[in-house]
Amino acid sequence: HVSPAFEEDPVRLLRLARFMARWPWANVHEDTFMLCQSMVEAGEVDSLVAERVWQEFAKGLCEPSPRRLVALLVAVGAWDRIIRQSPPTTQAMARLDALAAQGLGAEIVAAVLWSSGVPPGLGHALPKQVHDWISLIARGASRLPLRRPDESDHTWANRCLAWCQEADLFRRPERLPQLKLVAEQLEPQQHPPSDTAGLVTMLEALLETPVGALAKAAQARGDSIPEAVAQGRRQRLIALMQG
Repeated sequence: HVSPAFEEDPVRLLRLARFMARWPWANVHEDTFMLCQSMVEAGEVDSLVAERVWQEFAKGLCEPSPRRLVALLVAVGAWDRIIRQSPPTTQAMARLDALAAQGLGAEIVAAVLWSSGVPPGLGHALPKQVHDWISLIARGASRLPLRRPDESDHTWANRCLAWCQEADLFRRPERLPQLKLVAEQLEPQQHPPSDTAGLVTMLEALLETPVGALAKAAQARGDSIPEAVAQGRRQRLIALMQG
């Protein structure tokens, strides 16, 4: 910091944390670190508006090393006061850098950071996309439907279709590669890239199923359109797997 005026605006602490994420080689001077701690102890950060906190987080979570943003806030005691949630583990923070490097965007990185639950200190200020992704992860959408050794074609196809429905992929197909990356970070042992790549290729083809043609044919026959679409998707998925 240049002068004691640093402590007059607690947003500067957030910016410092963001700059730490931007420049992985940088370190905070001991005097500045102690000043940040005194700001927290004096209650200066308690006046921060949640919307402004999110603005700084949204920028910092897209930097090369967002874990350093989190680490500084935890170290000076600001995390508990601002976020009001237990600090993430070292392993969880390491995931942030990996996800940011994939270009997933602040909203998805934030959802992984707070996958255990919406932080009380920021909940109302978080964008809808963050809430949606936290909910997706909580519902298990980040666990890809890799085929089990004892699973029949029909059972596996039904599980895949249910997972696609839960993840809203039929309306939001762009989520599929994002979910793959999140899954590989949250549960790497259960999602080896060699397995997930093949599954995603099949699911991408599934999402291109000509639903309009299936619906038109079902209408002409007087059949249930939803059932016909589901059956068509199931048959296509099994064909892709067997082909």
